[in-house]
Order: sequence, then structure tokens, then C-alpha cells
Amino acid sequence: MEELKQEISDDVMEMIKANIKRMPEILQRAVVIASYIRTTFEVSTLVYCMNHIGLEVSAAQIKHALGLAVYQNLLVEVVPAKEFAFSHDSIQKGAKSILYGEELEQILICLGRALSTLAYSETTEGSGDDWMLFTAAEHWNWVRSCSLWPTIDNDKVALCELNIAAARISISYASYKEAAKLLRFGIDCFTSEDRWGKYYDITIELYNLLMDTEFSSGNFDLVREYIGQVLEHATTMQ
Repeated sequence: MEELKQEISDDVMEMIKANIKRMPEILQRAVVIASYIRTTFEVSTLVYCMNHIGLEVSAAQIKHALGLAVYQNLLVEVVPAKEFAFSHDSIQKGAKSILYGEELEQILICLGRALSTLAYSETTEGSGDDWMLFTAAEHWNWVRSCSLWPTIDNDKVALCELNIAAARISISYASYKEAAKLLRFGIDCFTSEDRWGKYYDITIELYNLLMDTEFSSGNFDLVREYIGQVLEHATTMQ
């Protein structure tokens, strides 16, 4: 029975992918990029992300394309919020499955940059939402071990700071497990040598936050382990 369900699910996914691929290119791109942004999204956010990736589009073009997607039952229009949403999670999953390999890695890197910029923006319409930081962190954490992930220092620090920002938000909601995961991702941005060398200050910040988080979760053995690591390398405790 489970195998039959899986076969049906796979067939549905292939039908969705085939349906999307038959559509005009701008509509394909819009739906696929939107699938990596959020289930419900604003036109302004999608346009900004597509332009950041290098797909030069206008708000009018995207609104028209999304209207066609609504007609094809891929999306629904959320009124009066001026948003669009995937009509079913299988539609979003099907759109996501169209991208793979280096193209997917490159787009997720660009999307991470675009969404983190929007999250900190005070002027861009639809900006400033916490979900943008989490989505950006999710994309970069997934792709960071891939061949295309930049190796320059600025990108390593940017990813680390993104994980710290998302972790602080998680802590504010008492979501300590998620916060700890993000902070460990942040620590893993650097090699052991670099953590306690040129990235010493941000490493101390990560460990202090991680220890507070694990303490709040009652994981005292982990706290003692992290204290030992810090005492072994640290010159000052903040």
C-alpha cells in the first residue's frame, strides 16, 4: 500500500512538473523562484528576488504571469493582502523539483542574499519580516557545503551573522532547539583554526549564545562541553 501511494505521489509530481514546463518561460521562472521563497508571497518580494538573481522583470510582467498561474490553478490570489499562494503543497514541491545541481545552488545563494537584504531593509515594500532571515539562513546553510559556495571571508562572516540573527529571533520565541541548530551552523562556518584566530570575536559570541540556549533547554552536559571548548581557546569571557 505504501509503495502504491509513493507511485501515485511520484506520478502527480511528474504531472505538475510537466505542466509548469509547458508554460511561458517567465511564468515558469516566477513559479519556481516563488517556491523557494514562501508558500504565500508578495509580488514585490518575488520581483526583487528575480531581479537579484539576474532575471530582469517588472512588477507588471510578474503580476500578469501570476494571473496566468491562478488561471492554471497553480496559485490562488490572497485578497485584500495583495499576495499569492500556492494552491497546494504538492504544487510548490513540484516547482521546487524542477531546479537541481549547480543551477539550484547558485539560485539559493542569490536568494539568500536577496532575502537577507530585504529583511534588514526599512524602505522596501513587504520587507522586515523575520521569515526572510530564516529562509535566507535555510538556503545558505543547505548550500554552504556545495561546490559553488563562496570561500571568501566576507561570505563566511555573512552566513555566520545570518545564523546569529535567526537564532536570536528563535530564542525570543523560546524555540531553543531551532536556535541551537542555527548557532551550531554558525560555528561550523569556520575551521577550528580560524574560529579561535581571525574569527575569535564572533566565535565567542556564538558560543556564549549557544551555552545560554542549551542551558535554557536543560542540556547541562552540552553546556559543560562548550564551556570546556571555550576555556581551552578563549583569552577573555564576555
